[in-house]
Amino acid sequence: MGIIFAENTGATDVGADADVESKTNVNESIASKPMSDECKSTLDERTELHRLKLVLKQHINANHTEDDIDIAVVLDDFLFLLNEYSANDDAFEYIHNALGGVCDFAECAPFGRNYRARSQPATTCNIKGSRDRLFVRHILDKIHCYFSHSYDLRYRLRSGGLKPSASTDSNKATQLTQQSERNNIVSQIVTAMTNKFNQMCYQMQYAQDMQASNKFLPYSLGCQFKYGYKGVQYAQDMQASNKFLPYSLGCQFKYGYKGEVLNEHGVEIMDMSNKAKYQSLKEEVMNKDIVGYMNVSQFDDEYGKAMVHCNCQYRLKTYPDLCVDQILALMIYCNYDDLQRELSKTYRNVHVDESETSQPKHVDFWHWAKLLKRAVHESGTASYDAKGKKFYHGSSEQLTLPSILGILGGGIQTFAPLSTSASKQVAAIFASNNGIIMELTSGLIGFSRFFECSWLSDYPGENEHFFIQNASGCLQVNNIIEVSTGSEFESILVAIKIMDELFGSVSFRDRTLLIDHEIQQLMKTIVLHRISQPFQTLHAYAKSIVHTWCEKKTEVNIDWKRLVQPQYSFLLDVLLTGNRTQVPLENILLLFPNARELTMNYIVFSSSTWIYFIGFLRLKSDALKWKYIRLKPAENSKLTAAESISKFKAMFEKVGFDMYESMGELMLNHDSYPVKDFLIEK
Repeated sequence: MGIIFAENTGATDVGADADVESKTNVNESIASKPMSDECKSTLDERTELHRLKLVLKQHINANHTEDDIDIAVVLDDFLFLLNEYSANDDAFEYIHNALGGVCDFAECAPFGRNYRARSQPATTCNIKGSRDRLFVRHILDKIHCYFSHSYDLRYRLRSGGLKPSASTDSNKATQLTQQSERNNIVSQIVTAMTNKFNQMCYQMQYAQDMQASNKFLPYSLGCQFKYGYKGVQYAQDMQASNKFLPYSLGCQFKYGYKGEVLNEHGVEIMDMSNKAKYQSLKEEVMNKDIVGYMNVSQFDDEYGKAMVHCNCQYRLKTYPDLCVDQILALMIYCNYDDLQRELSKTYRNVHVDESETSQPKHVDFWHWAKLLKRAVHESGTASYDAKGKKFYHGSSEQLTLPSILGILGGGIQTFAPLSTSASKQVAAIFASNNGIIMELTSGLIGFSRFFECSWLSDYPGENEHFFIQNASGCLQVNNIIEVSTGSEFESILVAIKIMDELFGSVSFRDRTLLIDHEIQQLMKTIVLHRISQPFQTLHAYAKSIVHTWCEKKTEVNIDWKRLVQPQYSFLLDVLLTGNRTQVPLENILLLFPNARELTMNYIVFSSSTWIYFIGFLRLKSDALKWKYIRLKPAENSKLTAAESISKFKAMFEKVGFDMYESMGELMLNHDSYPVKDFLIEK
């Protein structure tokens, strides 16, 4: 007779008394306010909680074998509690206490197994029982660790704030509790987590592996080709100037399956159709030439877990199209960090010399990458269904994105695998004291898809939300937090978003962004910092954000009518120099040195204007990258477009620009004309 029987109750059906809609409502209601006595009473009556309590108690005491357990029922009980109640801190703490409360991780065997070195075979971790049923024990281990050790790992805070837990120095915990300033809380969490985890690694004798493959190492997004990224040289320049290395966003791959989503508008696509090097996912992840490869027992263990998750009621209801191979691919990605990093490299190192055999190629992971993409795109959640959900990405280094605002200001497209968490706390752990946390939301162009991995991962407390090959939409960077100081750069990002609209031809800016006094001062500081007065007091990372935006902007639009509006008068004071009534070309060049297309609307067409243009183009010919200039006349122009061409076309040709008219506007196209010495006659 087993401990748990599938026919015991209807509650096996992930809460059979509640359909999907009512489940969502319950979750939202308990997450929005402290746990009530009625909610506690409801939890007390849940069969799922009582069953888990019985199973986990016997699991900890090793009073059963894996063959005694109907693991599908236990898993559904766990997933019901995970999805219904874990969003509320009070409810989670109540379940934590009901399942045994504090557990000393230094003496906890399930903790040691679940956080074992994944390069270490499971058979060396004192796991007893039938070899082909070890996955049952591993599922129970992760359930126990989630409810009993999330406080130890600082994935969660107790309802009263940071409190001591088993093996925690009470003095440190007291000091952390006393410090409640908003700018320091993230740093406190990271410090506590780092100290705790280092102690754990030492006690469990896993320090060497955790340094090599733990969850807290930096995670890169890959390389993106649309924005003309300069690669190594630009990275070296950035590193030499301000020590901030650039993120990259990954290459877009085509696998050739039916219904595949691709972005065919200006983004490079590498066709990988039928280019798999191996026959299956199993061969790929067991390839001994790959760092962190899996052995047979590890693969069988993951496959066993994948089968259980595939057959559970939660999967059947929530992800009916998700197949066991896709579940397996997601599990390996979440649980085997070395393999995860090797996979991610192949989205960045797409042009690596084939002779460098030590570097993995994308064909080495063709099946895995394809399964991950299909899982996210076909079974993942669309960002417009996430109701303003925030995603936090922690990096252990202070990296900068190659494009802060992305496509037309609407967001960035990430093609390489991107792991995020719905918890800022968890992202802080990944970031460590020297890193940053990026707050992301759905972009203003298209929609992104992500997959909530907590129900599959061995680390559900990470609350991982996974993006990959995000061709159908964008992600918007709303905030960046420096962990060591708690400094937040939300305001400077808002200032840049407003300025990007002001100097752009197309805008997808969030209209809720307000230009208050703080934002005005930041906008003035940005302009002055670039054109005349470098601010030594401007935060170093803020400088890197400004630098990235200005250097990467290739299309600039100057609309005089928009600039003279009262709400932008504060900016005209710093943009205009001398007695000029037009924005000086020198300032445009200083602000956006890599601009290739310049549009200037409502410019006074006159002889003095064209003499100024020609003189500037001649003087700055070596620095300019302008290939195309479009000029729209103001109503008070003294010359028509035709008259301007008749008088000044030859002079523009001498500085390398062809001058012609199109629909009443003047076009200046840079061509192969050599720059010649000449004298402008008045």
